[in-house]
Amino acid sequence: MCRLTLGEKDNPHNQHYRICVAVLTSQLLKDEIEYPKQSTSTSCSETEVSFKSTEAKDMTEGRTYKERIIECESRYVSRIEKISLYVSRAYLSNVVFVYRRDSLDHRMYLVNMLSDVSITDELNSFDFFED
Repeated sequence: MCRLTLGEKDNPHNQHYRICVAVLTSQLLKDEIEYPKQSTSTSCSETEVSFKSTEAKDMTEGRTYKERIIECESRYVSRIEKISLYVSRAYLSNVVFVYRRDSLDHRMYLVNMLSDVSITDELNSFDFFED
């Protein structure tokens, strides 16, 4: 994930905004969240994530995991407040995990897994052609 978001936001190889738009306009969120504006921050960081549901905690024996994530910001459609969701690459092609930071304990929890999100390792460009 971090490799796809390297460089300044205007760098054509930086995929941060494209990934955030794909996640924030997904079927899961499309009626709840406004179309995102391009963020000034395109950073990627490693953070500890965990699960909130009892079933998921039991399945993972309460373990936490380190994930490389990017932050995607927008606003709710029906409220004034902002929302920040965090995205990491899942273990299958074109699948991402979506996290939210809990306002009480400030930990990062998995909220969903989205499929059909175009995440590529190789950027589409014609930079490889020689003159």
